[in-house]
Amino acid sequence: MADAVGKKSLLCVAHDSHRRIRRLLSEPFSMNSLSKFVTKFDQMLSKRMRKFEEDGKSFVVLDFAMKISFDAICDMLMSITDESLLRQIEKDCTDVSNAMLSFPVMIPGTRYFKGIKARNRLMERFREMIASRRSGNEAQRGDFLDSMLERDELPNEEKLSDSEIMDNLLTLIIAGQTTTAAAMMWSIKFLDENREAQEKLRVSEISIGFQI
Repeated sequence: MADAVGKKSLLCVAHDSHRRIRRLLSEPFSMNSLSKFVTKFDQMLSKRMRKFEEDGKSFVVLDFAMKISFDAICDMLMSITDESLLRQIEKDCTDVSNAMLSFPVMIPGTRYFKGIKARNRLMERFREMIASRRSGNEAQRGDFLDSMLERDELPNEEKLSDSEIMDNLLTLIIAGQTTTAAAMMWSIKFLDENREAQEKLRVSEISIGFQI
C-alpha cells in the first residue's frame, strides 16, 4: 500500500508520526474552514443539477456523487477546477487506488504497474504546484495547500515536509471521494424512502438559503 499512496501517508506511518500528521492535517478542516466552502459547493451542485434538468437526462446517483465529490475535493485541497486537468488527475487516482491491494509486481499492463506510474505523474504534478506557489507566481487561494505552505517557517513539528504534503494530498483525494460519494448515495436513498424527513430537510435548506 505504501508504494501506491506513499510512505508518508496517514495510512502507512508509525503511531507518533500519525498523530503529528493527523493534527496538522485536521486544522484546515475545522468547521470554520469548511463553512467557507459550503457556498461554493452548493453553487457547483446546483449548476450540475440544473444542467441535468435542462437536458432532460437521468443519471446514476453513485456515478454523479463520485464525480462531484472528486471535483469538490480537488477544489478544496488545491483550487483545481479545470475540467481536463480534473479528469487526468481522477484517472491517475483511480489507477493508484486499484494498485493499493494488487500483487506488487512491476510488469507492464498490471494494476500495480499502472498505479505506480500514475502515482509518479501525480507526485510530479503536486511538486510543480508546490514550487509554483512558493515562487510567488500564484495568488493566494486560501485552500488546503496554501494552509500547509504557510507553515514553511515553523519548526519541523509544526509543519509537514513536501513528501508528507504530497502523499497526504493523494490520500485525502482517494479516501475522501469514496466515503463522501457513498454517504451522498445512502442519504439520497434514505430521503427517497422517507418523505417526511425529506420535507423537513427541504424546509431547513430553504431557510438556510434565505439567511445566506
